[in-house]
Amino acid sequence: MAAPMLAPLRQRSSKLACLLSSKRFFSAQPQNDQFLAGKALSGREEEQESQSPAQTRATIEQTLQSRTFAPFGLTSAAKPSTSPFDMQTRQFSAPVPAAAKEAAPPAPVNTKVEIVSAPPATLNPAQVYDAIVNIGAYKVDAPAWKTFILGCAAGFYVSFGGTFACQVAGQIPAIAAANPGVQKLMFAGVFPLGLLLVMMCGSELFTGNTAYMTAAIYEGKAKINHLIKNWTLSYAGNLAGSLFVVALLSASGVLAYNAMPATLATFKCGLPLMEAFTRGIICNWMVCAAVWVAMCSNTLAGRIMGMWPPIMGFILMGGEHSVANMFFIPMGMALGAPITWDQFVFNNLLPVTAGNIVGGAFFMATTYSMAFGGLGKKFQKKIDAVTKAAAAQQIEKK
Repeated sequence: MAAPMLAPLRQRSSKLACLLSSKRFFSAQPQNDQFLAGKALSGREEEQESQSPAQTRATIEQTLQSRTFAPFGLTSAAKPSTSPFDMQTRQFSAPVPAAAKEAAPPAPVNTKVEIVSAPPATLNPAQVYDAIVNIGAYKVDAPAWKTFILGCAAGFYVSFGGTFACQVAGQIPAIAAANPGVQKLMFAGVFPLGLLLVMMCGSELFTGNTAYMTAAIYEGKAKINHLIKNWTLSYAGNLAGSLFVVALLSASGVLAYNAMPATLATFKCGLPLMEAFTRGIICNWMVCAAVWVAMCSNTLAGRIMGMWPPIMGFILMGGEHSVANMFFIPMGMALGAPITWDQFVFNNLLPVTAGNIVGGAFFMATTYSMAFGGLGKKFQKKIDAVTKAAAAQQIEKK
C-alpha cells in the first residue's frame, strides 16, 4: 500500500526539483515568477496529465511570456515591452527602443522693445530760439483772413485779462488809499490771465509777433513783406477785438461803477512821448521774455509758471503794452474819462507801439540771433576775416 501512496509525492518532488534547478526561480525578477511557480504546482495540476521536467519548464516560461501579473489585484501602468525577451538569460535579444527625441526648445521670444525717448522737460536757450524761428516761419504761410481773425482773438483775451485786473484792484479803494503798492500788486497778479489765454488758446498778438517774425527774417525763413503783412493784420485784429470787448462791457454795465479804467486812461494819455516810448520798450521786452521762458517748458504747468512772473514784472515796473491800452483807454473813455481819440492815438498808442517794436524785435530777436542764430554766425565770419587779414599783414611785415 505504501508504494501507491508515495507515487504522487515522488511525482511532485520531481517537478519541484526541476523548478528549483531553473535560474528563473532565484533571479531578481519580482515575485510574479514565484507566484507562477506556486500556481503551476497547485492542487489543480493533479487533474492534468503527468509531464516531464522539460515540458513543465516550457509550460511555466510560456505562461510568463503570455501574461502580466499584478500581485494583490493591482494593475501596472507600465506598458509591456514589445522587444523579444530571452526568459533564460533575462536579457533583451534586441536593443531597447531609443527614447523619443526631446522636443526642440522653443525659439526665444523677441522681447526687444522699441524705446521712444520722451521730449526733454525743458529746452535750453538755443533750442527755444529755434522754436521761436519756426513759429515765425509758420506764420508766413497763414492766410490773411486767418491772421486777422486770430488777431481779434488776441484782442479779446487781453481785454478779458484787463477786465479781471480792474475788477480785482478797482474794488478796494480803502487799500488803495492806505497802500497803493498792494493795489498795484493785486492788479499785476491777475492781469497775466489775458496773456495766458493768448498763448494757450492760439492767437496772433502783435507784441509777440515783433519777435517771432524778426527772428524768422534773421534766419532766412521769412522776408520783409511777410513781416509787414503779419504785423499789419495782427495789429488791426488786436484793435478790432479790443474795441469789441469795450462795446460788450459797456452794454453789460460790468464796469459801470468801477473808476479804475477811467483813471488808467487819463494817466496813460498824460505821459510824455519819450516816457511812453521807453515804457513800451520795457513792456514788450518783458512780454517777449515771458514767451521765451514759457517756451522752455513742454508742459502746461511749466508754461504757466514761466510766463506769469515776467508779465507781473512789466506791470509793476510801469510798462506800457499797446494792445492792453487798446482796451484800457477806450474803456475809460466809455466810462467818462476826458480823453479824445486823437489823444489816445498820438499821445499813447503810436509811441507805445514803437517802443514795443524795439523791445521785441531788437532787444529779444536781435540779441538771441546774435547769440544762437544767423546774425552771430555772420558776425563771427567778419571777425575771423578781419583777424586773418591782420595776421597776414603781420607776416608780411616780418
